Amino acid sequence: MKENRIRTLDIIWLALMGGQVVFLMVTLLVLKGDMAQENLQGMIDVVAVAFLVPSLLMSQILFKKFIQQIKDSEVALPEKLNRYQTATLIKGALIEAGNLFCIIALMLTDSQWLVIPIVAVLGFFFLQRPSVNKFEAALEQ
Repeated sequence: MKENRIRTLDIIWLALMGGQVVFLMVTLLVLKGDMAQENLQGMIDVVAVAFLVPSLLMSQILFKKFIQQIKDSEVALPEKLNRYQTATLIKGALIEAGNLFCIIALMLTDSQWLVIPIVAVLGFFFLQRPSVNKFEAALEQ
């Protein structure tokens, strides 16, 4: 049961990551700066990265808070799996939101340096991928 739930969560996680990758590829390959607004370049770039960093921090803080709540509660394994799934999806949504904002900024300004934080966050997103081992380690099962 636990393996199936984590496998389902992993598929959802990879779909979230795949959406980001496809959106980045469309932005880089298809648009090629056709929509670029050079007058917005400096401001939107800084705002995008300034939004990205807190979203990454909040994803980790909230995830740890959810995990601590799961540890403190005396519930059965199915309920722990439900709560872990919720915590993981919230973490993924926060990471994805910051990254999508950066991809939109890249689309609007065509600032190629934005690809660096976007790809770095995609790597971080991949490393955060859920697994049975991570579930057991987080909840000390």
